Amino acid sequence: MENDTNQNVDSLTAGFGIAASVAILFSTILTVAKESTPSLLTWMKTVTMHHWITHGFLVVGLFVILGLLLSRMNIQIRATALTWMIFISSALGGLGIVGYFLLA
Repeated sequence: MENDTNQNVDSLTAGFGIAASVAILFSTILTVAKESTPSLLTWMKTVTMHHWITHGFLVVGLFVILGLLLSRMNIQIRATALTWMIFISSALGGLGIVGYFLLA
C-alpha cells in the first residue's frame, strides 16, 4: 500500500501551500526592509496608523491573491514536498529575522 504522503495534493492545497511559503519569505523580507529603511517604516505607519497592521494586510493580501492564482494552475506537488517547502521557508524566515536583529 502506498504511503499517503507520497501522493500529490489537490490544486487548492498546492496553491495555498506554495502561497504560504512565499508569504513567509515576503514577511521576512518586509520586516528587515522596514526595520532598516526609516522611510518605509514611516509610510507603513501612515497607511494604517501602525506598521504591523500594514505589514499584516500586505502579507495576508499576498497569501490570498497568490493562493487563488496558483490554485487555478493545477500544480502537481507531493504532500511531502509541500510540507518541506513550508518548513524550510519558515526556518529561513525565522533565521533571517533573528540574524538581522542579532547583527543590527
